[in-house]
Amino acid sequence: MLVGNFGRFMRSRRETAGVTLQSLAKHVGYSTAYLSEIERGRRNPPSAAVCIKMAQYLETPQEDFLEQAALERQYVHLSLTDDRPRAVEAALMLARRWASLTKAQLNAIRKILEE
Repeated sequence: MLVGNFGRFMRSRRETAGVTLQSLAKHVGYSTAYLSEIERGRRNPPSAAVCIKMAQYLETPQEDFLEQAALERQYVHLSLTDDRPRAVEAALMLARRWASLTKAQLNAIRKILEE
């Protein structure tokens, strides 16, 4: 679910979970004021590690938090700790060629990934 504003997304998930800003701040190790700034769109989304902590605490899929943060920042964090060398190689090839891929190529890649 892509909302387009990480702060709104974060607040929505926090309120749905019935968690106070203070409680979430304590859990992730940030100040309440800092998280409030994120929720109001005045700060960038936190790191991937903090997004994962938030997701776990709010019982929300971590992929949702990571996707929202990536959408806001317009970049994707990809961990290459996969023990399959071909998977790492494919990820690196995609990253190198990303800017030059045509719409048709992107659609073909998406179709493969949706299988």
